Amino acid sequence: NVHPGTAKGVMVNALSLAARIHAEVPADESPEMTEGYEGFYHLASMKGTVERADMHYIIRDFDRKQFEARKRKM
Repeated sequence: NVHPGTAKGVMVNALSLAARIHAEVPADESPEMTEGYEGFYHLASMKGTVERADMHYIIRDFDRKQFEARKRKM
């Protein structure tokens, strides 16, 4: 972590990075957008600070190959 006043070109904000990572997850492949046996990515929890961010996902798919593909994507 660096002081915000001297952060230009140095700081990587973990929370901003986590938000960008989550934005890459297909929005139409979330629990609120799927039904039945459609697979999904579910951001179950996220917490963090400027220095560290933790994101926990549930990955669900009823097809083994699709499940493995989802895991690789993450």
